[in-house]
Amino acid sequence: MIPSDGQVRWKCRRGMLELDTPLVRFCDQHLSSLSDDDRSTFFSMLQEEDMVWWDWLIEGKKPDNPEWIAMLARIK
Repeated sequence: MIPSDGQVRWKCRRGMLELDTPLVRFCDQHLSSLSDDDRSTFFSMLQEEDMVWWDWLIEGKKPDNPEWIAMLARIK
């Protein structure tokens, strides 16, 4: 199932400015142009906990999934 814009936008709001800023910016600038597969990948990533996102965005760690690594690079 492909998530709606509203579902994706809601999940981008994490409660930490350091996470909200890049995720909401990416969503606002690129969500409408993502393919269905990319949208599903992004939404799957948004299911991860805030501390995982912190590690990815702030600490520079990479996810294990190659598709997620590519999406993370686009977000950064």
